[in-house]
Amino acid sequence: MPPTGSEPPRMNKKKGDKGFESPRPYKLTHQVVCINNINFQRKSVVGFVELTVFPTVANLNRIKLNSKQCRIYRVRINDLEAAFIYNDPTLEVCHSESKQRNLNYFSNAYAAAVSAVDPDAGNGELCIKVPSELWKHVDELKVLKIHINFSLDQPKGGLHFVVPSVEGSMAERGAHVFSCGYQNSTRFWFPCVDSYSELCTWKLEFTVDAAMVAVSNGDLVETVYTHDMRKKTFHYMLTIPTAASNISLAIGPFEILVDPYMHEVTHFCLPQLLPLLKHTTSYLHEVFEFYEEILTCRYPYSCFKTVFIDEAYVEVAAYASMSIFSTNLLHSAMIIDETPLTRRCLAQSLAQQFFGCFISRMSWSDEWVLKGISGYIYGLWMKKTFGVNEYRHWIKEELDKIVAYELKTGGVLLHPIFGGGKEKDNPASHLHFSIKHPHTLSWEYYTMFQCKAHLVMRLIENRISMEFMLQVFNKLLSLASTASSQKFQSHMWSQMLVSTSGFLKSISNVSGKDIQPLIKQWVYPFHGQSPSFPGALQIANSMVSTWTGPPAMKSLFTRMFCCKTCPNIVKTNNFMSFQSYFLQKTMPVAMALLRDVHNLCPKEVLTFILDLIKYNDNRKNKFSDNYYRAEMIDALANSVTPAVSVNNEVRTLDNLNPDVRLILEEITRFLNMEKLLPSYRHTITVSCLRAIRVLQKNGHVPSDPTLFKSYAEYGHFVDIRVAALEAVVDYTKVDRSYEELQWLLAMIQNDPVPYVRHLFMVDVLTLQNIVPTRCWESTVMCFELTLDYFWLKPRLLGSGTSHDWRLRCGAVDLYFTLFGLSRPSCLPLPELGLVLNLKEKKAVLNPTIIPEAGAGSQEAASNPSSHVPLAGFQNPFPSSQDEEEVDMDTVHDSQAFISHHLSMLERPSTPGLSKCRPASARSALLPPRSASCEGIPTPKPAWGLDLARKGAGTTRALRSCLSFLVHLFKSVHARSTWQLATKAFTFGTLLHKLNPFHDSGSQTKFDNRNKFPHKVSVESNL
Repeated sequence: MPPTGSEPPRMNKKKGDKGFESPRPYKLTHQVVCINNINFQRKSVVGFVELTVFPTVANLNRIKLNSKQCRIYRVRINDLEAAFIYNDPTLEVCHSESKQRNLNYFSNAYAAAVSAVDPDAGNGELCIKVPSELWKHVDELKVLKIHINFSLDQPKGGLHFVVPSVEGSMAERGAHVFSCGYQNSTRFWFPCVDSYSELCTWKLEFTVDAAMVAVSNGDLVETVYTHDMRKKTFHYMLTIPTAASNISLAIGPFEILVDPYMHEVTHFCLPQLLPLLKHTTSYLHEVFEFYEEILTCRYPYSCFKTVFIDEAYVEVAAYASMSIFSTNLLHSAMIIDETPLTRRCLAQSLAQQFFGCFISRMSWSDEWVLKGISGYIYGLWMKKTFGVNEYRHWIKEELDKIVAYELKTGGVLLHPIFGGGKEKDNPASHLHFSIKHPHTLSWEYYTMFQCKAHLVMRLIENRISMEFMLQVFNKLLSLASTASSQKFQSHMWSQMLVSTSGFLKSISNVSGKDIQPLIKQWVYPFHGQSPSFPGALQIANSMVSTWTGPPAMKSLFTRMFCCKTCPNIVKTNNFMSFQSYFLQKTMPVAMALLRDVHNLCPKEVLTFILDLIKYNDNRKNKFSDNYYRAEMIDALANSVTPAVSVNNEVRTLDNLNPDVRLILEEITRFLNMEKLLPSYRHTITVSCLRAIRVLQKNGHVPSDPTLFKSYAEYGHFVDIRVAALEAVVDYTKVDRSYEELQWLLAMIQNDPVPYVRHLFMVDVLTLQNIVPTRCWESTVMCFELTLDYFWLKPRLLGSGTSHDWRLRCGAVDLYFTLFGLSRPSCLPLPELGLVLNLKEKKAVLNPTIIPEAGAGSQEAASNPSSHVPLAGFQNPFPSSQDEEEVDMDTVHDSQAFISHHLSMLERPSTPGLSKCRPASARSALLPPRSASCEGIPTPKPAWGLDLARKGAGTTRALRSCLSFLVHLFKSVHARSTWQLATKAFTFGTLLHKLNPFHDSGSQTKFDNRNKFPHKVSVESNL
């Protein structure tokens, strides 16, 4: 009998799978990806995929795959047409007409949507029906070949097109495209099983213009030109089983460099950057040698490719046999400061080739093992390359970050699945997001997750020794290497997947030691404690405060770097000694932080710094001094102290303090020089922008964000844009400017560069207390418009971020920072504050309007543990302590319920603001006074006149209405559902007619979300 679609497929567990059981009723063994048309002008892609799968159950009639953004044209299975359904619940998590506009509801809805398409749960966006002609074929567990034709048109994620707006052909303009995304995001650019646990071999084909180069995973087998020589096709083969999430692509007019030390390594960069590429990658072969030596295992792939592109999603992204880097990491031999940073990025990407690409994870719960191991071996390279002190400093920084985060937010859980394989209902109730899936994680949390995973690996090393630790890594690599050379055998390929239990078992077998207590303490439960460090900083500060002579650092600097005959003139720059160079550029910055008894920077220090700038001479130096000059500008900024105002004198550029005028003149000169001779990465401009903001904050120049907003626009170098944005964020925070907050949200929503949007989001997250519980700038409309950026199309919590997991999770963080979990208490309550449950015969307050903690909303904001996720998501708003619930099954309770709401009429619409409102206007939705609740009442906007006129006299009528309803409840003895519904209808009708906004003759426009007027015209009533 043919299978019916109603029965769920059974999961088969192969003998020898060693605990790993695929959630899918089939096993993917091979996939072909062919992109035969790429249009840079339209930013479109056309191609097909072919997946070879083996059924593992006899009744397989549905195949679920992952695909987002792709337009699916045709699906065939073994050359037979197959019906398919596409559904992506993550596109619109909360629809625009939804009444549940709060983060509590959204977070649970989003987690449910992500789980609904999670490949690790056997789900997907694309559901294909197996043709009935193949049912017998499936029952015999024979191979199926699924052929899917698809296209992408102007993708918003997954593939990023960079097309400069200059003249010339696409190759001459440097146009290029590359794959990108957070975690498993391959589904954004071709249909696949987007899981790290589903391994297969790959054949990759890309047809591009003759002037372009396609770089992808595996070995380049051949390049075939078309007959007219206008296009060519690159054929890649990846014979090592690899997850789709580790497949990547980069296409552009790249210049190619074969590594002179390792011919199997090839480097790619954009036109005219080849000299920088040669220097930047000249060290990579030493990283290879180090990793192969400590792991006693060769690099697992037959080749390695590095590609440097513009507008990168992250600075470094590792994929199978290739890594994609930001082109901003390229530098010449003249640049000192960038060299260690770029080498660290190269070393990180190579560490992830071993653990992360070659060895993948079984499930999300095992991610910490891969991040921990790759971070650990990277740390060993760092210790060998930069020395023990630098390594310890890095460990200290990592430890400080994780401790600060855990003390602020709560613990970071490395393994969210607990003993027995059962998942706790809510392992992270103190968080405003779910940790059960990587696509719902806060980016900051994930960063701390990686940091903690590495530190836990160091704890394990301390327990079992480095020697045993490296033996464990070697064992994992050896098993994976043996498995990768085998033809398809499910139990063999599973050796290329790491799990927490398998990793701990290997440690036990190799070392013979039990580390379960350590794992239980640091991996499974949350942990946040701050270690004690020596108070060196306090000692140094006390020394500075007691020093009465000339600045000690100035004397030391003079002896080391200045002329003996003229101590105020610095020697000609010579940066051959890097230790001296870093001292020379750092000491003036620290010196400028000195203060005298009047809390002012000593005059001699400022004069000394200005002399350093004046006499700086880099003509005979073989290295660039751009970072040194940038530090001198930072030193000038550090010397600035708050302005002293006399008789409330308004500061203008004409009455500047003489010292401040000198500082501003230097900054202006540097900015002008930058436009003529730009420095590397525009470091001078970045420091100048920060210094200008310091002058504004200290009251020396008028505070104005216009300059920074112009520098933050698209087209400037990314470092300049980020520095300018930080200044705008700081202005918004200090001046509490609603207009600038709107500008920031618009930039996050519309900027064309994903990396910049992410950085903007991270910076805006610092605006923690900018939205008070009371009305800001005297109008509720501010918050309505701000909320629109999150809830209205294209909104930050909807389709506006559906293409980028990282950005959507950042939007969740931002919403929580601004408004908390529940409906913002600064907004008035919606009209329908009463919800009747006819089935349970109960009435409760509308959950969307319950404040986070009633009058103690401030306390709730500081204690987010009140957030209770929704079990199963069937009942979005279960009963909680915060809900006011009354059983309507008795007359007594019904009377109490109505009496309660009679008294509610005397309460203000916004909780906690009764003292701030005129007594005559409490029943109308009028803006309250300022946060201080003192002084002159805030002027009402024009529309408040109309609302006050409509609201007058309605309180008495509403009381009569409710009294009438009490009488109805007394007279009704039966408690049928129909009678309750009748009463509810009568009550609702009367309330609607008595609504102060209800006027058939007015031109009031209502927001269909909470019946609060967005725009009210009063001309018809005047």
